[in-house]
Amino acid sequence: MRRTDITPGHPCASQLPRLLVVAGAASLAAAAPPIRYSTIAASGDPAPGLPGVTFARVLDPRLDAIAGVGAGTIAFQVRLEGPGVSEANNTAVYVQRDSSLFMFAREGDLTPSGDFPLSQISGLVVRSDGRVMFTAPVIEAPGSNPVRLALFAENAAGEREELA
Repeated sequence: MRRTDITPGHPCASQLPRLLVVAGAASLAAAAPPIRYSTIAASGDPAPGLPGVTFARVLDPRLDAIAGVGAGTIAFQVRLEGPGVSEANNTAVYVQRDSSLFMFAREGDLTPSGDFPLSQISGLVVRSDGRVMFTAPVIEAPGSNPVRLALFAENAAGEREELA
């Protein structure tokens, strides 16, 4: 079993032993090393990859399996504020893996084909292999309402690809 970082005060922090038992891993709970708490991101932190931009609000984080192939991936959405941030690009998905925090997607980014911008990123999931998935409406014409919902996933090379 690997170390799990949970921010102090997070609702899961007090529930971790109970979650292990509910998941049928009671034997792992007894052998688990002490939990080390560390902060991954907080409101007001600089947004990696975006000079002068900060996290206005950190939204619902997603963690991968406690043990297994993908153990160690944490993904979360953030609201951004700062220079160049507007309603069209104020939400992003950040991923922490192997002690590295990076932006995986941002509203306004173009789809992998380069044709259309993403909007309203939602449905963020960390798969059991540690790869990230999310859904987003794709705006197919400037000024139009989003007309189709697309599913995006991280491929083996760590790049974003459109699945459907």
